[in-house]
Amino acid sequence: MKLDEVDRSNTRPTTDRNKETLFNILGQYFSGGEALDLFAGSGALGIEALSRGMDRCTFVDNGTVAVKTIKYNTDKLNLHTQVSIIKEDVFQYLGQGKDLPYQLILVDPPYIFSEYDSLVDQIDKTNLLAKTGTLVIETEKSTNLLQTYGRIERIKERISGITKFSFYQFKEDE
Repeated sequence: MKLDEVDRSNTRPTTDRNKETLFNILGQYFSGGEALDLFAGSGALGIEALSRGMDRCTFVDNGTVAVKTIKYNTDKLNLHTQVSIIKEDVFQYLGQGKDLPYQLILVDPPYIFSEYDSLVDQIDKTNLLAKTGTLVIETEKSTNLLQTYGRIERIKERISGITKFSFYQFKEDE
């Protein structure tokens, strides 16, 4: 089923090809867990995670049109019991120190975003990533992210066209 999209001038929608690449790397199916879709846009990444077995997904975006689009898309797919849709700035949301760790955190900010270091540091400090979870950051391929942010380290990167996916997990105990 085709999802509604958000105006492309303010967002960077993940192409179907890149979505397929991302979920091929993550694994085809999840065995439950909570997902967090930051800068959610249309909600396509979080919805894909739900379709592959995540139990629930929290969508965070500060755009009115984005939030309406996520609601429309999740209603169309009858997912209302599996989603929370939050209209809030991502940093405000992260600053609230939620006590729920997420198995999967998806970050796909607009092209103009540059605060990756602060974002990942905040995720680390607030313990939002489960110890066995994965954080995925989608950027332009020329964007360089750090190898390590506190206790979280990059385990792989994949480039697909003009997009780079960076995958992070907790450092293994030494």
